[in-house]
Amino acid sequence: MNVKAYIGILIAVMGTAFLNSCEDPIPTDLYIEQTLIEALLIVDQPIEGILITRSSPIADTFNFEKNFISDAEVIIFSEQDTFAIQYRKGLYSSEYYCPDTSKRIKSGTRYNLRIQLKDGRLFTSAMTTPLPFKWTKTLPPEMQFPKDTNNLQRPDFSIFTTWEAPPNQTEYVLRLRCLDTLEYGKYLTPTTREKNRRVFRFFENTNSARYKNTSQYIFLGNSTITPVAWLAFKWYGQQEVSVLAPESNYMRWFKQRFGGNSFNPRLTNIEGGAIGAFGAASIISQETFVIKNQK
Repeated sequence: MNVKAYIGILIAVMGTAFLNSCEDPIPTDLYIEQTLIEALLIVDQPIEGILITRSSPIADTFNFEKNFISDAEVIIFSEQDTFAIQYRKGLYSSEYYCPDTSKRIKSGTRYNLRIQLKDGRLFTSAMTTPLPFKWTKTLPPEMQFPKDTNNLQRPDFSIFTTWEAPPNQTEYVLRLRCLDTLEYGKYLTPTTREKNRRVFRFFENTNSARYKNTSQYIFLGNSTITPVAWLAFKWYGQQEVSVLAPESNYMRWFKQRFGGNSFNPRLTNIEGGAIGAFGAASIISQETFVIKNQK
């Protein structure tokens, strides 16, 4: 390489450095902390699982317990009742709940949420709980997982469940929950000491944070009938099958929570500057036992 080439490279490097020095420094104070609220109620059940957290800058490592706001004053009330909400630290996560489990959420009732933080900020919301509904056909008490696993992606229309639509309800959510991920044989007749195991699902990401969740949520749209999709079950054994009929705020939260990894602040129904949802759903549940396929 000749001298002229060296000079050309030197000029280019110096010019780049000069231009970079003329640019504004990268701003470090653009991040604005947000308060996140998740208060989802279930009709005919006590209040639990209310989450109040603060957001983290993208450059920080997220820590749920560190970001949880544990000293808020929380009240949920209607014209007929008031729930005194308290904080408790759990084994895996924290939550706000109502210690009086005899007090249940009523259907067709307007509830208000009031959250007061120590720094003086006040967040409020309101919604009306949906009406109850019931099964018209339930699943059998036992279901044999197909021995032929080649066609598991097809819903099994020979086994299905249906329900009666409540007034003005247009969308539903299916929840499948394994009630015992460890034991299997104790539910058989006669009982055995056989342990439970997972259903092999070729599409499952074992590194996902949801991999160990015992519940699976599936959006059903406006259908009031669902056939069994075998790969929807995460374990064999004793299962709880539930259908939720959410009101609009719960439904908007669900579609964003399980349909992506972001929440649109414009879809929040929390007043006062927080992001999140205050919603409710009616629920019907039944139990069934999924018999293992043959290895």
